[in-house]
Amino acid sequence: DKARSEKVKLCIFTPNLAGGGAERIAVNLANYYTKKGIETTLMAIRGDGPYKSQIDVEVNFVDLGVSRVRYSLGRIYKELMAQQPTHVLSALRGSSVVLGVALFFNRKPKLIFQEANTMDAITRLSPLKKTRSVLKYRLAYLRANKIIANSPDTKNDLETLKITHHKKITVIPNPVIPNNYQCLADESIKDDWINDANL
Repeated sequence: DKARSEKVKLCIFTPNLAGGGAERIAVNLANYYTKKGIETTLMAIRGDGPYKSQIDVEVNFVDLGVSRVRYSLGRIYKELMAQQPTHVLSALRGSSVVLGVALFFNRKPKLIFQEANTMDAITRLSPLKKTRSVLKYRLAYLRANKIIANSPDTKNDLETLKITHHKKITVIPNPVIPNNYQCLADESIKDDWINDANL
């Protein structure tokens, strides 16, 4: 069938490479899928940050060079139309909203949003701010083809706040492991507290 025979061309989208957990996952995934033979682009709104040096040379890295996320809609749309990916994976909630708005009227590519946190912060907002936030996410997430939640609690929040339909959500607890995981595990621990008998 035509859909199954379609060659996957992946774009992983992140706001920056500034050192957060989701940004690390974005780089790890880009490196992983590239090594699996999938044509992969890592696109950043701002391409600065310590993780930039960890991007595999075979990954197509695109730095949009935009200072503010809200100014990036046009650049994102133009670059995605030039790259023509079949699938776009968003690494963070904020970038998912931007992608959902930028591609709201464009049914290609398929959008996958990663949800790495529960929505406790939203539920603690004042009623007006909570309503605005929920409506914003509902609108943007209408465009998502799939949403990956990092835990059952995150999935439950998405369903309870009616941000998206439960059939769109898949729980995947762990990201891919970096290629150097064994070296990292074998490193000796030199911190004094590890040998403190009083702990």
